[in-house]
Amino acid sequence: MNDYLFLWATKYTLMEIVERKLKITDVDALTLFGINESNLQRIEEKFDANIIVRGDTVLLRGDSDEIAVIEGIFKELTSIVNKTGTLSQRDVDTVIEVLRGGRSTLPPTAEGTDPVVLLTKAGYIKARTPGQR
Repeated sequence: MNDYLFLWATKYTLMEIVERKLKITDVDALTLFGINESNLQRIEEKFDANIIVRGDTVLLRGDSDEIAVIEGIFKELTSIVNKTGTLSQRDVDTVIEVLRGGRSTLPPTAEGTDPVVLLTKAGYIKARTPGQR
């Protein structure tokens, strides 16, 4: 990964702008980014950073804290694709919410429980009782 440091002056604050390149290997790009880059667009909607994909390289440019979170999102999504071979929009939303550190704002599942707590090779583990939530 290459790191570049820029300072961006806004009206109110001085932000640290970072540029990083990620290599996406050993994963199907169509599955990772989604049809018509729908998964990529979901990530871009949640962050102010610029995300540019060229071949197997993802260029991230933005606030250093956001870039660190987005890197983690891509690592986790790559792991999910490698384990399951698929990636749903709900998977993308769950990873974004978990790595941003907040309580999930995703709607409850049909059973009325919170979203997925853990992803394993066998599938998802969800909270089923109030004590598990």
